[in-house]
Amino acid sequence: MKANNFFISIHPMLWVMAMASFLSGQFLSFFVLFVLVLMHEAAHAMTAVFFRWEITKLTLLPFGGQLIVKKILNKPVSEELAVIISGPLLHLLIHLIILNFQPSFFFTDELYHLNLQLLLFNLLPVWPLDGGRICYCIANLFFPFKKSIHISIVCSLISLIVIIIHLLDGLQFQWMLLYLYTAVCTLQLYRNRHMLHKQFLLEKWGENATDLKHKVQVVEGLTNIQVLVNKMYKGKKQRFILLNNGKMIGNLSDVMIIKRYFSAS
Repeated sequence: MKANNFFISIHPMLWVMAMASFLSGQFLSFFVLFVLVLMHEAAHAMTAVFFRWEITKLTLLPFGGQLIVKKILNKPVSEELAVIISGPLLHLLIHLIILNFQPSFFFTDELYHLNLQLLLFNLLPVWPLDGGRICYCIANLFFPFKKSIHISIVCSLISLIVIIIHLLDGLQFQWMLLYLYTAVCTLQLYRNRHMLHKQFLLEKWGENATDLKHKVQVVEGLTNIQVLVNKMYKGKKQRFILLNNGKMIGNLSDVMIIKRYFSAS
């Protein structure tokens, strides 16, 4: 279906979770979880709209959702962090409301525990959970885009291995499906890392925003063009000062370098 100019879909994993909950007599739990997921993703979407991001699709998942946004790879890190954190902040708000006002609804206990589980699960440093995306954004604050992707993949894989080793004996079927899904997403991120880097460069090339932060880097004049594109940062306008024996021999913008890179490809 379509709402506010972007499509909303439900991932098959959510239907599997619904069937598993129904067969195990936990349909109330699934309904509460589904409402929490809707609220979680609404928080993400509203924050994205606040920053005037162009959302094309929203897919609902068992632990949250996936926003498909045009030109997201070169968005400012501060904006992307705000969009990501809005989901967990909503769960934290719900948690504080329950603790302070202690509503006496018949589903309050279910709401309390599922909301807390969803909050903690989403904060795991695993891709594509909010925690994994937060790690990705933090990496982008200090490292170029390409290296940040690599850091995210390594962090996600290590976290998954540690989690599964410690929880393997006590994992329920639903949770095992979720961890399997995150593992598949992490492997997809690894397989697509080169394509994502090229897409990032194209978005950076076509970026017309004038309010992006500027970054100046000094490099050797004979530096390979591939090395230069690997030094590109997310959400920043860059300029490279080329030196030879300590003297400036050139001054290139990120757009000029990217244009040369694709011309030579």
